[in-house]
Amino acid sequence: MQPKEVVNLNKFWNEWLRCQSFRYQRDQVYRFGRFESCSNRWDDLWKAARAKVSTDTKYAKEIMDTTYYRRTHKKSSTMGVIWDAKNPPSWE
Repeated sequence: MQPKEVVNLNKFWNEWLRCQSFRYQRDQVYRFGRFESCSNRWDDLWKAARAKVSTDTKYAKEIMDTTYYRRTHKKSSTMGVIWDAKNPPSWE
């Protein structure tokens, strides 16, 4: 079993549950005109579970790097959906 610092299973569980919620799906219909299938978050949950039970920390980190969440949400889960990141940000 991997420690929480390597694999935080709660984060992926919460992301999947958030995607399934009425409010999130309503926002998807409002913004994009369609429901989201949440399959990428379901796949992430399974990858995280597989990494969590792995005995090799390096292998677990490699699995975690392939998740949709890690590839798309580098800084914020809403960046790129609601706004684009400024380069450099206005507060700097």
